[in-house]
Amino acid sequence: MHQNHVASIQEAVQDRTEIGVRYLVEYGFINDLEGKKCATACLENSMQAHIDFFSHYLRSGDVVVFSWSRDRVDQGDKMPRRPNSHVIDRLKGKIDVLKSLVLAHHATLILVDDIPKPCGPAIYFETEIAQRGNLKACQVQVETSKSDRAGLTELYKSLVEPGVVYLDPHDELCERGACSLTLQGGNLIYGDTSPHFLRSNSAILKSFWKSTLVSMLSGPVKVEQSQTAASPIAPTEANEGQKR
Repeated sequence: MHQNHVASIQEAVQDRTEIGVRYLVEYGFINDLEGKKCATACLENSMQAHIDFFSHYLRSGDVVVFSWSRDRVDQGDKMPRRPNSHVIDRLKGKIDVLKSLVLAHHATLILVDDIPKPCGPAIYFETEIAQRGNLKACQVQVETSKSDRAGLTELYKSLVEPGVVYLDPHDELCERGACSLTLQGGNLIYGDTSPHFLRSNSAILKSFWKSTLVSMLSGPVKVEQSQTAASPIAPTEANEGQKR
C-alpha cells in the first residue's frame, strides 16, 4: 500500500490489539508493476517474490491493501492529464495476478484510489511553497483532481467483484469543492508535490480507515514492524506477520 495510508491504518486499528498491520516498500515491486528494471538497490523479479510470499503466508480472512499513484499512469503537463493506456493495461495485468491469488486464498483485496494532487506538475514545491509561502499556487477543484486520476479509477472499478473492494478517501482531504495543501483550519498536510503527508499529519485519514477497513478485519495477527525499502521478502519465520 502507499506509505500515505500506513500511519492512518495503524492509528485506526490501535484499539484492536488482535489486529496487526505490515507494509512493504520495495522499489523492485514498483519497477515490476511499471515494466522497468531496477535503477537502484532493489529485488529483481520482485513481483514474483511478492506472489511467492503471499502464496505461502496469505490466509482466509486476511486483507491486502493496494494503492498506486496517478503520476505513474498519467501523461501530460496540464491537469486534468490523460491516462497512458499502455501503462494502465500493464498495471491491470499485474493487479489481475494479485487479485486471483488473494481470492484463491479467500482473502480480501482492497483497491484504494489516489488522494488529491493539489500541486500541478509545473509547481516547484521547494521554491513556490517552502520559500515563498505561496500556498494558493497549489489548489485544485475536486472534479479536476478526480478527472486527473480517471484512468486509475476506471481500472480499479473494473476489477471490483466479491472479495475485491474499491475505496476512495479523496474527498476526505478536500473542503468546499476544492483540494489544497491545508485542511481543518489551515494546517499544512502535505510536504511535497507528490503529495506525501507531513509527519505531523501522517494519520489524517484515521477516521476514514476506522470506518472502512476495521470492519473488514477478523482474526488475530501479530503486530510487526514495517519492511524497509529494498528489503528481502523471501518467506521466513520473521516475515509471517506481513500478510496484512
